[in-house]
Amino acid sequence: MKHIVTLAAVASVIGATLGMPVQAQETTKLKVASFLPESHHIVAHGTQVWMDAVTDSGAPVEFEFYPAQQAGKANQLLDLMTAGALDVVEIALGYYTDRFPLFGVVEMPGMYQDPCNGAQAIRSLASEGGVIYEGDIAPKGLHPLSFYVFPSYATISRQPIHGAEDFAGRKIRTAGGAMELEVSELGGVAVKMSSPEIMQSLSRGTIDGAMLTYLSSKQYELYRSAQYGTSGYSFGGAIVILMMTDRKYQTLSDEAKAAVDAAGVEAEQAYCSYAVEGNAEAMAFMKEQGVEIHEITEAEKAELDTKLASLADNWAAQLDQIGKPGAQALAEFRALLKSGE
Repeated sequence: MKHIVTLAAVASVIGATLGMPVQAQETTKLKVASFLPESHHIVAHGTQVWMDAVTDSGAPVEFEFYPAQQAGKANQLLDLMTAGALDVVEIALGYYTDRFPLFGVVEMPGMYQDPCNGAQAIRSLASEGGVIYEGDIAPKGLHPLSFYVFPSYATISRQPIHGAEDFAGRKIRTAGGAMELEVSELGGVAVKMSSPEIMQSLSRGTIDGAMLTYLSSKQYELYRSAQYGTSGYSFGGAIVILMMTDRKYQTLSDEAKAAVDAAGVEAEQAYCSYAVEGNAEAMAFMKEQGVEIHEITEAEKAELDTKLASLADNWAAQLDQIGKPGAQALAEFRALLKSGE
């Protein structure tokens, strides 16, 4: 009888247990930081897409989002993340060229026209086993999630710029880095300044023109002071990388790891699609405002390539001299861009 009662009791306990909800998997909270406002295209069409995709996947991940430098300035975010104060941050290459030198291949002139092609090539080189991953990412213990490659840079100016000779003596705004060397190589005077300063400098004649995307040209209303632009030649590019530490990545469940990685690809593709369409729309808008946009001819392109050919090769050689595989990164990037055309 005791045996029967015991079985009944066990059956009762099992029945009650089966009727109870399964304990939810512990949720991971990730602190995400951007140096840009939520309205900026990098956030709206990139990082926010990433967070939404992770959430939609059902993975046990929640976010605390700090846009517009709320958690730190652009040049502080990497250090804050590696110190553990933040979990996922946007890394703008322009602020960290010395720490991620191989990513500078994106800044070289005459490379990519299509940002989706550029992003695909960079993902190949910056994923595990790739030359940029092994040289710039793995030694720092980082885990890249998404690569937001900007539309290629054009010129917008107060006077017409059709070819290499038109840069002579002109004061052209750059963001520094390879573009600064580029302007100097073409006989111009490179002036480094932030994007918000360009409009006032153009209107005062402090600078004659600027190198940047049409997305930014529209955003900063440069059509009010500049009447000319170029199309059909890449004067370089830029990239923002969404990244976390490998240390933090390894604390995630397998489900969460898969979700943040898959969302990274989704956000990257969403941003590059926006970059293509948005830049074309911005260029059309600039034309409507009276900006004359010159399509670089094949002859002008060949002349620019000739004058700027040594820039990328010198960049690669300098990295090789300090033990970084610059020549390999450059050759592989060019090959991937060509195969993706």
